Amino acid sequence: MMFPPSGVDAQDGGEGRAPTRFYTLHQETRQVARLGPSDRAAAAAAADARTSDFATLLFENDRVRVSDFRLPPGGRTAVEIRHRHPTIRWQVDEGKHLLEVSPGKGGRAAAGEAIAAEIEAERAVVVVPDRRAFYVESGTTWTLSNAGDGAYRQIVFELLSETPKYNEEKVRELFARAKCSTDVGTALLFENHLCRVWDFYLEPGQGGGEDTVHHHCLDYVFINVSPSRLLGLHPESLSLDSLLFDSVSQDNDVTWNSIPEEAATDLTYAHGGKNGYDDRPMREYLVELK
Repeated sequence: MMFPPSGVDAQDGGEGRAPTRFYTLHQETRQVARLGPSDRAAAAAAADARTSDFATLLFENDRVRVSDFRLPPGGRTAVEIRHRHPTIRWQVDEGKHLLEVSPGKGGRAAAGEAIAAEIEAERAVVVVPDRRAFYVESGTTWTLSNAGDGAYRQIVFELLSETPKYNEEKVRELFARAKCSTDVGTALLFENHLCRVWDFYLEPGQGGGEDTVHHHCLDYVFINVSPSRLLGLHPESLSLDSLLFDSVSQDNDVTWNSIPEEAATDLTYAHGGKNGYDDRPMREYLVELK
């Protein structure tokens, strides 16, 4: 069962305590300083989704690369972004953009169904809501301008292989073996043969019940897009007195978790969740890799 609704519509696009290796041995977090030469004109010739004066590389391994992309307000520069890999571009806070898309190997559909209407809009100013996720096929070029009064921010997940670790039949098998729900966020925004894209949003103090229990069966990466605190609860007891973890994260903290095939039958990889803050939401953008 999914978490309680977060208000985000799905887009197209020992006893009583389990060991905590899920959030320790499998965790890899890395911060990298802002990229780029001083000449902003170089951004127009960016080689891919991350090599830009406007991007900060946050994390990279052999499966995924995560960057924070920001365009300042009032920017008149059209930034050309050539996507060498299948990419998820995920809006943080509402923004406005002018966007031109040159589809990749899949033709017009390769730009992603979520932006088809914007292609037809002939560079009309489009309001992009907070938490809107775009899936972009490899080979697609975006020419993007910030048309708003505030900063335009997206988290960019580049999927570095177009061959999934598991085929769809294997993914269904793993999910069928799971002891708990495999809905690992509050809203499933997008799914294809490579990934599942989950918004994970909890209001202040929200969570902690049986409907928050979920089981991780696939490798996944997530980023916090604001200071957050997640309390991990044992999937059977859901006791706040014996937490599996108390994870305090800052904006742009990235966490990678490698999940072995046998995890589907191991409750070590399952937990419930509760927002540990009473005065702010918990915000994660999470991508499972198949």
